[in-house]
Amino acid sequence: MVTEFRPDEVVGYIYEQMYEHLAARIESGDLAANTQSPPEQRLATECGVSLGRRVTPPASCAIAAK
Repeated sequence: MVTEFRPDEVVGYIYEQMYEHLAARIESGDLAANTQSPPEQRLATECGVSLGRRVTPPASCAIAAK
């Protein structure tokens, strides 16, 4: 099981770190591949971030595109 999301305050953007975290959760089996991802609001709450105004696609969309 993947540990909780803990963003690195120095390296990279939060959305990139969330992408890596979600990808790790899929690879570990914590989230099932090829299924609907958790709702954005739930992911935001789990990761301690706000949804805010979208300028870039969310990490869950980037994972779905792969």
